[in-house]
Amino acid sequence: MIDETTVAFVSVNGNNKASEKAIFETIENAREVLEAGGTVIMDSTEDANRSWNKTGEALVQEGIGEPSGQTSKGYNYWGTNPENAIETGSETSENLLERKNLIPTVNPNVFVYNDLSGTEKAYKFIVDNNQDITFIYQLSLGQMQAMEKMTEAQFNSKKMKGNIQLRKFANSSSVGIITGQNSVADSFSKTDPKYFKALETEIEKSIAAINDVIEKNGKVAFSINGYGDPALMPKELFVYLSRRLFEEFQYLNPGSEFAKEVVQEVAKYQPVTDAEILAKFEGENNPLKC
Repeated sequence: MIDETTVAFVSVNGNNKASEKAIFETIENAREVLEAGGTVIMDSTEDANRSWNKTGEALVQEGIGEPSGQTSKGYNYWGTNPENAIETGSETSENLLERKNLIPTVNPNVFVYNDLSGTEKAYKFIVDNNQDITFIYQLSLGQMQAMEKMTEAQFNSKKMKGNIQLRKFANSSSVGIITGQNSVADSFSKTDPKYFKALETEIEKSIAAINDVIEKNGKVAFSINGYGDPALMPKELFVYLSRRLFEEFQYLNPGSEFAKEVVQEVAKYQPVTDAEILAKFEGENNPLKC
């Protein structure tokens, strides 16, 4: 149901691959969200007007009209600034009073958390207001190995960036997924393919831990920002991670909307269109084919 609590990430395929129909439907979907009082988020004006996006994303933004503003990360938004909602706790919807900054999915045990601002204050707010939720964060293999040698106090004293900060506030009510070698930012981009199977094994360990929470009647929440950089992570690893997350939890990892293996899984649940998928999750104009 689309209402004032809806936060929609909107995009279309780039490189002249978006049909007129897809562009029209995406604009209509975005307008529907705005008319209901929700928020639409898209790439920055600069990114939208890159040569790759000019015949897709730029046309959608032109169709929606002048954005209301930009987030701290440079995204254009129409409607209410989603970062303000995170940090002020000013929501009035009964649904948001029950689930602060969590978006429901087709799986009743799975939510998506809104961590657009990425601040420590935002993560603490999300955890404090959803204490029955187990949060899924991303970390690097190096961070995981270092954490294994730390006490809880040592970990909590560290300055960190990204949604690994959730672990500081959620403690055992959190599960990490490795998405990088030495840092999340490297996305295994320089990792020898001979280690991919070992990395897939680590991913499966995290999936098993998440499933264990759900099997015990728990609920989990994944990041609205996704896991792994689709532009940097080797396609084999990114598609594997994304496919498994959808298979197990019906979580559509942003950037994986165009991967054949993921699309096939999505199709098993409902015959949605590309425009409908992209209106719900952020796509980076098919980064798997860049």
